[in-house]
Amino acid sequence: MDRTRLASAARILLAVDAALWAVCGLLLLTGAVSMGDVSAGYARVMGTLLLLAAAVLGVLAWQAFRGRKAVDYAAVLVVATGLLAFLFDQIGWVDLAVMALHVVLLAVLILAIRAERRNDALG
Repeated sequence: MDRTRLASAARILLAVDAALWAVCGLLLLTGAVSMGDVSAGYARVMGTLLLLAAAVLGVLAWQAFRGRKAVDYAAVLVVATGLLAFLFDQIGWVDLAVMALHVVLLAVLILAIRAERRNDALG
């Protein structure tokens, strides 16, 4: 796959991930989804953190692979950190689906960065 397609795929997957976290955050903030036996305040904090994560991912989706290597590496760091967070969660089918998205996203990000490096070395 060429670097332009990889970069586009990475930006699209980052945007999908951002939208997913935004929906989860809104569901928690509105009380449409319960976190079980936790206080409403804790659920609001988690919902807010999920919206913050969505905002960060949205900025990364917008700025990734546009010439700023630090942003590209930050995207890898954010997605890898998100993937590690699942190790400390009670894993259900939704978690497995999101983990699969993160694994694919991480792979696409790494492939896109490698393609950028290859292009930089040739150009």
